[in-house]
Parts: sequence; C-alpha cells; structure tokens
Amino acid sequence: MYTYTLPQSGKIRKTEKQRNIFFRYGISYSRVKESMEKRRTMKENIKNISVILGIMLISSAIVLLLLTICIWKMDGGANFLSAGVIAAYIISGLIGGCLIGKAMGSQKFLWGLFIGFLYFMFLLLLGIAMMHIDLKQHTQIIGSAFICSISGMIGGMFSKGK
Repeated sequence: MYTYTLPQSGKIRKTEKQRNIFFRYGISYSRVKESMEKRRTMKENIKNISVILGIMLISSAIVLLLLTICIWKMDGGANFLSAGVIAAYIISGLIGGCLIGKAMGSQKFLWGLFIGFLYFMFLLLLGIAMMHIDLKQHTQIIGSAFICSISGMIGGMFSKGK
C-alpha cells in the first residue's frame, strides 16, 4: 500500500522513496496501476465466463429435462429427440451469448462466439470422457459446433450492453 504526503500546495503526491523505486526500475506509477487493473479485469472475465458457462449448462439440463418429459408423455420419435437436442443447443447458446455480451460490453458477437464454442468444447470433452466415443464415426460434431457457436454469437449480438 502506498503512502502519500500533502505538500504545501495541497496536492497529493508520492513520497520521494516511492518515486525513486519506480524510476530506478524504469517503471512509471501509471503503468503499474494499469497492469494491476488488467489483472483485476482478467480475473473478473474468467469468473464471468465460468458463471455464464454454468448457467448455460443448467439451462441445457432444464431444456433436456422438458424434452424427456415430452417424449415420455407423447411417445416422440428419434426426429423429435434430435430436434429437441438442437433446440437445447440453441437456447443455451442464446442465453450464454446474451449474458456474456452484457458482461463484457464491447465486441459482443465475438464474446458470444467464444462462449458458444467453449460450451460446445465442454460438452464434447464431457462426452468423450464419459462415453469413450470415437470421433471418426460422428460426423454431426461439426454441425453441433456451428450451431453452438453461431447461437452464442447471435445471443451476443442481441444483448443489451453495459
């Protein structure tokens, strides 16, 4: 923590010892402060991304639970199941894109694209770990990546910023 002294003029300035430390190493106080701000915002961004990814997974689970109930009550077929899974991807991507766009404030569509692709990668890695699937046999993975990424980007574009 830095101590400040009040000179006769009434303006706040750094003590002579602090100025010597900063100038000795060729670092200005504003650069140090700027670096600390970047670290703080990076930590906040990682926290925001983690929370938004969790919200996306919860919304996906809710949509899939509703899909399960609909299939059970209506005796839906395989087409109904695949349409429901795609709807879950789209709804989760839109929610995540809106939330990340609001949290980041600028370049919303890129952040939406990023969170959509991150959501897809998380689901893919989870599927590989749990099911031990071979990726060569599943050609619909590329389509799922596009659906998740583009729905996240559209959600980011429609979000209301800071």
